[in-house]
Amino acid sequence: MFKITESGISRCGKKVYLCNMERRLLEYFLEHPNVALSREKIMREVWGYEEIGASRTIDAHVKLLRRHLREFGPVIATIRGVGYRMEWNDDLCQ
Repeated sequence: MFKITESGISRCGKKVYLCNMERRLLEYFLEHPNVALSREKIMREVWGYEEIGASRTIDAHVKLLRRHLREFGPVIATIRGVGYRMEWNDDLCQ
C-alpha cells in the first residue's frame, strides 16, 4: 500500500511528489479500488463542483497521475463511456 503524505506518496522505498489535487485524486481512487468512477462523480467528490461541463481537468490530472504512478504498479484504466477505475496488484514492489 502507499504511504501518503502532504508532499506526495511513497511505496516500496520509492517516493514521488504530487501536487495537492493529484494527491486528493489518488486518495479518492484508493478509497474506491476497482470501482468504475464517472467523471461527474470525481468532479463532485474531489473538486467539489456539481457540473462537469466541457472541462478536461479530470483527464489532465489523471494523465499526470498515471505518469507519477508508472513505477508503483497501479493502473488507472479508462472505462469508455463511464470514467476511470484504479486497478493494481498489491503484491507488486519492483
